[in-house]
Amino acid sequence: MTYRTFKLLADATAPEDLFRGQWQGRPSVLDEYKPYLDDRWNQGCTNAWKAWEEIVPLGYKGSYQRVRAYFRTKRLSTDPVTAPPPSPRTVAGWILRHPDTLTARPNSSASRPSWSTAPNWMHSPDMSGPSPRSSPSG
Repeated sequence: MTYRTFKLLADATAPEDLFRGQWQGRPSVLDEYKPYLDDRWNQGCTNAWKAWEEIVPLGYKGSYQRVRAYFRTKRLSTDPVTAPPPSPRTVAGWILRHPDTLTARPNSSASRPSWSTAPNWMHSPDMSGPSPRSSPSG
């Protein structure tokens, strides 16, 4: 190990101090489109291909792989998700209530379950299903 390498390692106060490559701090082709991609991410679009198809007509000349890598970093980040999932109580209300009672009420709060806020898979015409106490045929 040379003296310069040893001095570089000894003087580093944080691991980021060791990253001194030619690519550090260099502007990306994607930088101009990151605000748009962040807005689409917050709207729920987590599909990198769809986002890439949306920014190409806006003038983006880069590759799909760069957009995919940017979305991967967003997926793996520890930042909280902007839209929290429904609570277990809300989902249980969607499942256990009769479909006729799950209508949107004009003065209801946002936390109250309503049929209009239920997931699409719950809008099937037959909500009855098998009874939990029915015995298996056999």
